[in-house]
Amino acid sequence: MLRNLLASAIVTCAATYSGLASAEAGWSPEMRNAAQAWDSFLGKYVNAKGGVDYQAIVGGSGFDELKQLLGSYATMDPTALSDSAKNALYINFYNAGMIHNIIVWANAEKVDIKSDKFLKQAVNKIKAPGGNIWNGQWKFKIKGINVHLDEIEHGLIRGLATGELGKLKVKELDPRIHAAVNCAAYSCPRTREKAYRPENVDAMLNENMFEWLNMPAQFAKLSDSKMKCNQIVFWYYSDFDDVARQKLKLKGAGDYLEKFIKAETPNAEWMKSHLKNNFNDRNVVSLKISSAFEFFYDWRIADARSMK
Repeated sequence: MLRNLLASAIVTCAATYSGLASAEAGWSPEMRNAAQAWDSFLGKYVNAKGGVDYQAIVGGSGFDELKQLLGSYATMDPTALSDSAKNALYINFYNAGMIHNIIVWANAEKVDIKSDKFLKQAVNKIKAPGGNIWNGQWKFKIKGINVHLDEIEHGLIRGLATGELGKLKVKELDPRIHAAVNCAAYSCPRTREKAYRPENVDAMLNENMFEWLNMPAQFAKLSDSKMKCNQIVFWYYSDFDDVARQKLKLKGAGDYLEKFIKAETPNAEWMKSHLKNNFNDRNVVSLKISSAFEFFYDWRIADARSMK
């Protein structure tokens, strides 16, 4: 616990919250109700490994619960919220939307959720009218604005939105969100067992990073000169590196990530040193051709049957 707190002080720019009353002051009753509904949904349909019980969702009232939860965002106004409160709201929104869109796709394509075809489906190969599962016409509303999943993740959470949607975006990126936003695939950091809220989001993002960086299935030593890495840190390299250098005055993404490697993790000292020596202040071209890393991603749907 002490180590987590020390690392938090080093790597996060998020505000410290003094308790439930002050932390939730900016959240409206409908936002709190949505978080409670998401808690209930997670408790029924998501296991400790992050596997989603899609069979149970479509076999009962789960899909209706999910649609009602997502529909409640339509009238929310997060404009005046702090960045941490927005992150909590939007991460729940995105993760619920991903599960919703997986089911919409299965229904539209008449793919039996009980089938092996469903279990083997690659999320990044799913098509939607007008695009893919992230940027097609399967949309939700927030403050009356239609958004697809890419607009939630990149526009709101990563702060790239413009126009009317730009008024709702997070102003300062927190790269720890990449260990929380879940794309419904095997290699995503897992969907957590509880909703993000203003008073717990900072602690949960730290917990996610520690869990993610210390899972051998996600990051591991392959040889004395090569490290296996989840491809998320390649795709969003600049998010980690820019915040590390510009805001935290570290040497780069390697210094940022190594703070989350636990001493008891196998090859911990090697991993920390390898990241510091090979993952600071790079560009995507040099990283892609680098012999120091093997980036990977398993896009199969994270179903509870295969993630036990």
